[in-house]
Amino acid sequence: MIRRETRPMTSGERAQAEKCLSRLPAVYELKTPVQLAGGILLLLLFGLAGFLLGTCAATMIFILSKILPALEGLTRPPVVRGFLTGGVLLGAAGIPLVLMVLGRKASGARRGRLQNDLEEGRVDILRVFTAAAVRRELDGEEAFYFVDAGDGKMLFLCGTYLQDPVRAGTFPNTEFELVRGIHSGVIFELHCLGRPFRAREVLFELDPEAGGFPADGELFEGRLETLEQDLKKG
Repeated sequence: MIRRETRPMTSGERAQAEKCLSRLPAVYELKTPVQLAGGILLLLLFGLAGFLLGTCAATMIFILSKILPALEGLTRPPVVRGFLTGGVLLGAAGIPLVLMVLGRKASGARRGRLQNDLEEGRVDILRVFTAAAVRRELDGEEAFYFVDAGDGKMLFLCGTYLQDPVRAGTFPNTEFELVRGIHSGVIFELHCLGRPFRAREVLFELDPEAGGFPADGELFEGRLETLEQDLKKG
C-alpha cells in the first residue's frame, strides 16, 4: 500500500536537490537576437582569423620555396587552396567556444524539473507499506529492487540513496518513506520506519537498457509472481 502527501522541503532535501542539479551536464544554446548576432560575429572573426593564418602559412611556404627549390611543389594552387581551407576549418573549430561564451544554460527536461522543485520548495512523500521485495545485483553495479506495493503495483528502486540503508541492514523494510521532487520525481532521501526483512534474489535475466524498463521510483502494473512477464510487457 502507498500513501502520498506533500510538505515543505527541508534544508537537507534542498541541498540534495541542488546536488542532483549540479551533477547534470550544462547545455548551452543561443536564444536571444543579441546572442545570435554576437555568435555570428564571433564565428566570422574566427573564420577570418583562420583564413589569415592559412594565407600566412601559404605565403611563408612561397617565400621559402624561392630559397629552397625542394619546396616549390607546395606553391601549386591546389596546395595553396588546401592551406586556406585548413585555416578556415581551424577558425570554425572555435564554434564550441562561441556557444560557451555567449550561450546560456538551457533548462533541459530533467534540469528544468529540478529547478521547478527548488522554486516551489515542496516535496512529494511516498509512504510505502510492504511485506515482500526482490533484488538483483548486476556485475559491477549497485543492486536494484522491485517492491510489492500492493493493489497490483510494483515499485522499482535503484538509486544511490539505497546504499546506506542496505549496508545498515534496514532496507528492505515493511514501512519506508521516499522523499521525491514534485516535478522531477527524483528521490532525495529514503527513511526506513518499520521492520527490515530479506529480499528474495531475482533468478531470471534482466536488461535495464531494454526499452520499457522502469525508471527509478516508478510504479508499474505487476506482481512478484509474474514479474518477469510484467517487465517484458512494459
